[in-house]
Amino acid sequence: MIIKVRFYGDLAREIGTLQIVLKLDKPIAIREVLEKLLREKNIKFKEILNDYTIIVNGMSVKLDYIVKDSCEIKIIPIVRGG
Repeated sequence: MIIKVRFYGDLAREIGTLQIVLKLDKPIAIREVLEKLLREKNIKFKEILNDYTIIVNGMSVKLDYIVKDSCEIKIIPIVRGG
C-alpha cells in the first residue's frame, strides 16, 4: 500500500522536503505514520500538534484516522492572527 505525505510551512523546511511517499504493509493510524517520520528527523511530535491540521484526501481528520492505500496526507500549518 502506498501513501503520500505532503508538508507545508516550517515543517517542510525542517523535514527537508515537500513530499514523502511511503510503502506500508497494512492500514495504520496517522499518529503512527507521523511519529515515525518526525522521529527520523529528530522533530518532537507533541511540539507540532497544536500548530498543524491534518487533511486526508481533502478532509480534516484526527490522529486516530486509519490511512489506507492511495491516501494523500497533508500536514498544513494553522494560520493565526490578531
